[in-house]
Amino acid sequence: MLIKPWAETIPRHELAEELENELPIEPVLSYTQIETPTHNQFLIIGNSNFNTILNSFDKLTEYATISIDYNSSDSKNNDDDFHEDEQLYQINKQSVFEPKTITVYRTVNHNNQNVLLVSVPLFANIYTYNVLAKFLLVHLNSKQILVLGSSQLENELLAKLATKQDSELDPKLKQIAQLKPPSFVTGIAASLLSTGKTLHKDMVALLLDGDGPIDYERLNENGLNACTSLLGQVVHVDLNRKKSLNRPGLYL
Repeated sequence: MLIKPWAETIPRHELAEELENELPIEPVLSYTQIETPTHNQFLIIGNSNFNTILNSFDKLTEYATISIDYNSSDSKNNDDDFHEDEQLYQINKQSVFEPKTITVYRTVNHNNQNVLLVSVPLFANIYTYNVLAKFLLVHLNSKQILVLGSSQLENELLAKLATKQDSELDPKLKQIAQLKPPSFVTGIAASLLSTGKTLHKDMVALLLDGDGPIDYERLNENGLNACTSLLGQVVHVDLNRKKSLNRPGLYL
């Protein structure tokens, strides 16, 4: 009987393959104020998955912009570099570290209070989320911070994760179930919650049921509608998500 020598197969994906013993490239952020700084009652932050909710706000004006750039000297275009052993094309670092601009919008609710809205784009370099979270919390002062995120929920359309006790929350938020293990949160929502705790800034994350790759989850349609309705009641604005789907939005 012929016994073939055993050899470990080459993994197609390695968790640390992007590190290569190099320090992460830190993004450089700059803030440009467009409108005169105001006292803000609400700050709402979500990634681009929540654009249909953010687009349902009316009478938006540009409040500020945030530019994100990278001091990377790697300008080599390696689209055609093919790794024979792994049978995969190498990642083009230029696309990972391309500059982006975020516009901060402002509107006014029924109580004549200022509401700031931020739609965070998706970043292949996840380290950017941590830097951006601190930047947002430092530059955008607000009395109440609401974060929109997603998680794989067991039997709920919507859950919350708050940095303060239920007794301090809006009565409408108290009715939302608290996120419990094994459910978890990632992306900009996770970075904001973690950074907020370090900076002693209270916030509430509204987490929708979603399924799929991190930051590319397919959100539950009923959950989106429930979140839109709840957000309108908490922030004191009239939101119509179905109407926003039929019009060009500032975030899309």
